[in-house]
Amino acid sequence: MIQDVKELLDKHNIHYIESGSSIKCLCLNPMHNDKHIGSFSIDKEKKLAYCFSCGFSANIYTLNKLLGESISNSDFHSYKFTRPLRPIERKIEYPNPKIIGKLLNPFENTQVMDFLNSIGIYSEEFIRQYDITYTNYSEMIAENLYGDSDTEYTKMKDRICIPIRHNNQIINYECRTVINEIPKIKYVKGCSMQTLFNFENIDTSKTVVLTESVKNLCKIWNVYPNVVAMFHAIPSDVQIKMLNQCDNLIFFADNDAGSFGEIKDGKLKKGGIQALADNYKKDFRVCYDKRTYWKRNPETGLNERKGFDANDCTLDEIENHISKAVSYKLLVKI
Repeated sequence: MIQDVKELLDKHNIHYIESGSSIKCLCLNPMHNDKHIGSFSIDKEKKLAYCFSCGFSANIYTLNKLLGESISNSDFHSYKFTRPLRPIERKIEYPNPKIIGKLLNPFENTQVMDFLNSIGIYSEEFIRQYDITYTNYSEMIAENLYGDSDTEYTKMKDRICIPIRHNNQIINYECRTVINEIPKIKYVKGCSMQTLFNFENIDTSKTVVLTESVKNLCKIWNVYPNVVAMFHAIPSDVQIKMLNQCDNLIFFADNDAGSFGEIKDGKLKKGGIQALADNYKKDFRVCYDKRTYWKRNPETGLNERKGFDANDCTLDEIENHISKAVSYKLLVKI
């Protein structure tokens, strides 16, 4: 076992900064995705380490073990653990988005209002409640990256801007093109999406409708406002944790490969419905319909058989699908 802290770090090419009797480096806890030198401090004389960010502590024995050094029985008896090595829940950072440019009032632009109506945003109430704006041109970046000359800002041109909130703090913007620019949706570089859109506005004791995209949520909201969106088909660990706070859940999925999974390279790629079933602690219902429709693929020019999502439905159809949602346990038998 290597006794000298500097020798141990040098052997494994770990960058560090000496500060008096201490050494600063990135946290060596494998469960902490540390990005800032300074939070992990090692006392060179006492050979004790502590991370002020995640709370992980270690001694020279633990550090040797973490870095793969061989440990003898005599080494083991010579040192006591300062704290047992265990997985920790990494704290999620929610930096604010910084905007260089103007966010404009959509009510002053007919083209923008027509676009909002086309994606199911019909009411002034929704636009005002969710602070929807648009931008002719602006640049956005996470506040902690602002001023970094090496980081390219996210350029937003002719896009509606929908703020994404977590605990009433704006943590990102979903910016959707109104002129068919690719990609259709952009998010602010460096900002988090580890939340559920609209979660702070719902009643978790009542039935909650879950959908894949903010666009779908906008349409569903007109029928059933107790709705949240994931931004994608597969729920993340953070989103699963939030969903498990809901007593009753209906998944208004897109009824496509992203929802039901698909065979890719000879293997089954799990879809959002199965991912939810694997992690949601209770049974849930799914807006399921054997109905399909033909949709033109703009890349091939061919009509392809598709499922349905909320944005393809009328408000009456959305209401009907929610009222007839099928239990997942029943769905797997269909």
